[in-house]
Amino acid sequence: RDSLAHPAGRRLGLRQTTEVNVRGATVIDTVVFDMDGVLTRPRRDRRLELLAAWSGRHPGEIDEAIFRSSFEEEAERGMWSPAAYLEEFGARLGYAITETEWITARRAATVPDHEVLELVRAVATSVRIGMFTNNPSIPGLHFAAVSPEASPIFGSRAVFSADVGRR
Repeated sequence: RDSLAHPAGRRLGLRQTTEVNVRGATVIDTVVFDMDGVLTRPRRDRRLELLAAWSGRHPGEIDEAIFRSSFEEEAERGMWSPAAYLEEFGARLGYAITETEWITARRAATVPDHEVLELVRAVATSVRIGMFTNNPSIPGLHFAAVSPEASPIFGSRAVFSADVGRR
């Protein structure tokens, strides 16, 4: 109950809806969180600024070529291996981006929501937690670098859609 009264819980619209089965046990035993837009506040503008500085292209061109095309959604569904994704990302960017640069730009755009992370820690004291996020494989391979605040909370219970071929 304390986590439901937490400011982040109220902001996310959480309500106490726990049901009790015939034996009196709580039915809800696991809570799954999303990364982008829940655990973090995405800042694509920051990512685009870095990508533009490295590539010399306008942020709007990059946004259209990568994020507003079908490419990212395909990657989130696991249609691109990490190496192929990075190569195609670079081709669309017009710049041979390194994995380190990709991670740096993604990290810059991944702003932790500390209130929600505090709520997650509180929830984790009474139920299992997990994370499922629509993302390519690379952020999963480098979760600790992309989101050092969320990574230790979820560890192996963080699932990236590309790794299961589902969005």
